[in-house]
Amino acid sequence: MKRIHWHWTAGAVGMIGMEADSYHEIVQPNGTVQPGTWPIEANRAPITPGRYAAHTLNANSDAIGISCDAMAGAQERPFVWGSNPLTEVQIDAMLQRTAHWCRVYGIPVSRTTTLSHAEVQRNLGVRQRNKWDFTVLPGMTAVADPVAIGDQLRARLAAMLGGQGAPAGTCEIEPAVPASERVRITTFGSHLNLRRWPSFADNVIATIPGGAVVPVQRRGSFAGTAWTCVKHAGREGWVVSSFTTPA
Repeated sequence: MKRIHWHWTAGAVGMIGMEADSYHEIVQPNGTVQPGTWPIEANRAPITPGRYAAHTLNANSDAIGISCDAMAGAQERPFVWGSNPLTEVQIDAMLQRTAHWCRVYGIPVSRTTTLSHAEVQRNLGVRQRNKWDFTVLPGMTAVADPVAIGDQLRARLAAMLGGQGAPAGTCEIEPAVPASERVRITTFGSHLNLRRWPSFADNVIATIPGGAVVPVQRRGSFAGTAWTCVKHAGREGWVVSSFTTPA
């Protein structure tokens, strides 16, 4: 297998037959992962008509389809979340499963190998039917550029994989740091945002007071910005490295 495509079902909670037939794995809002009808190997080229997961128009060969069971009643413009919005737990589970299959099949993290349905037409050159999964993530109030959203997901995925297979210049995770390493937060304001993943997207999970000393978990470079993963008040997250100094 060579690619992994991310989808949402546009359905309510609970897998139905059509969804099971279309995707290899379906992720529920609570993070539970359910297998679809067809095994992943059914999509290995050459595929047998009618006996594979047809998750992406004209781009199913060698492609794994993982879908979040979400977005029933959602509307793209003006944006409406609908009755079954995406959850952060769901996104995290989808990326964890993606990381698993990347390891199993040696799939690298890139815009052409780990991507959302909304990116397929632009990144692979395969025409689709106005797909917008994913152009929005939990916490957002309007849709955004699908490749920008995909880059956020890929940064999180690469962090899960420890930088394995990340495209050059996009993501690089440094080797594990000593358990005793600490840094001091040196923000210009009263506090620094702690982010769920290394990106300036809307993903702040907590704040750290200026001057606080925190343990370092790991470091990495994402899209040209150096980030440090730290732990504060029991929560692990990312801060921009330029706002830290050795402690």
